[in-house]
Amino acid sequence: LTLRFITLIVARYNWQGNELAVGQREIAALWGVDERTVKRDLARLRALGWIEVRRPAARGRVAVHGLAIDRILGATSA
Repeated sequence: LTLRFITLIVARYNWQGNELAVGQREIAALWGVDERTVKRDLARLRALGWIEVRRPAARGRVAVHGLAIDRILGATSA
């Protein structure tokens, strides 16, 4: 999950706006998995608090997520 998350950030993250706006089909192609796996993994990342929905998906538009940097740093520091 962490490696997939890193791949997504490196490939598609907008650093200036703290936005991640990528469709599930494109994420599935990037990760080499099916769309259902993408849905599951994004739900896990939201449950961990690593990403938060800034703008939900609606009628052909992709959801926009933001990174919760403080939560990520807290979870990954040892």
